[in-house]
Amino acid sequence: MLPDFNVLIEEFELLSFDDKAFFCYPNDGGLDVSVMYIRAEGTKPWTIWFNLSEEASKQRVSKSFLEEAVRSFDLDTHELAKQVADRLLTQAAYADEVVRKVGNLLGQDAVRESIRSTQEFMENIQSMVSSLIGDNKSAEGDKKPVSLDSLHKEQSKTGVKRSSHLRIVKAEG
Repeated sequence: MLPDFNVLIEEFELLSFDDKAFFCYPNDGGLDVSVMYIRAEGTKPWTIWFNLSEEASKQRVSKSFLEEAVRSFDLDTHELAKQVADRLLTQAAYADEVVRKVGNLLGQDAVRESIRSTQEFMENIQSMVSSLIGDNKSAEGDKKPVSLDSLHKEQSKTGVKRSSHLRIVKAEG
């Protein structure tokens, strides 16, 4: 059973190893329609078009409007969801193979410790960010941005260890 279309698309954008993905299948009228995802495209990473008239029909949309765009091209959203889910499952299989091979190379205990450490680090960061966001609400209820300094202060207060292979990186711009 597949999750809600919008949930799946949101998770695909977050979890996919691919910076680009391409899907193509016929719509209800038998016309081939292409759907492309390009992570670098920012707020509108999804593009959809009829293959016969790409330039005339091409539309760029955000994940918020993807389902509506898919339906406007007479596509079955369930079919696109299946293709997106298959892509994620294939990536999970590759990730599993990498974990297995690294385990053979460096030892299963080292891999388990790395996974445990990473999971603990991510849970602690999530907890810290949640607490900081909760503490940083303005009178109007808007959320203020969380600074790296406040994350580091919270990290030292709570005693959260930094992961040896994950870092908080300040985005440029």
